[in-house]
Amino acid sequence: MAAIWLPPNALNAKPIPFESAQHRYLLRLIRMVASLHKKGLQRLRIFPYIYPIAFRLEILPVELVERKTGVRVRSGLTEQENHLVARYSSANEKVFFGWQDAASDDADDLALKFIARFQAISKLSQGVDWAYVGWLATLIGVCEYGYLPYLFSEYESEFDGLYLLPVDGRQGRETFKLPPDAMWHDGV
Repeated sequence: MAAIWLPPNALNAKPIPFESAQHRYLLRLIRMVASLHKKGLQRLRIFPYIYPIAFRLEILPVELVERKTGVRVRSGLTEQENHLVARYSSANEKVFFGWQDAASDDADDLALKFIARFQAISKLSQGVDWAYVGWLATLIGVCEYGYLPYLFSEYESEFDGLYLLPVDGRQGRETFKLPPDAMWHDGV
């Protein structure tokens, strides 16, 4: 089994709190998805990217994800399918999904609101996908050391992995593997 990239200090230091509020909000939403996975919505996926200058995060059921990447929203969504994608921009700061009552919510509070307010997405996301849940848990662990994931940005093209952008002013970026193949049908 191939090793994944880990921050150099991950094995001997505590996670680093993000200085930027926008970065903290984005990580809070990624943690919200992990909380939803623990509630049995393991077929829920994240699609992070940067465009134009803000981090974007789309959250959607696995059926709407491109099989090639396991991350990107598949092209050609119908209008009905398009309503099954929850979209967030870090430019909106703590107004998650347009919710005016969620500014101080933690990931678990946001998860409960997500289930109540995105009922169709939540229903479609019920099921088991332990491989993806493990992948996301590992990605969150890496992010906690000062990185945010994205598939592409306005000035960069996609490749066969996620980029990890250091959010503490360091230059460059690291890479992280794309998620394992989705379990496209329920069952393990």
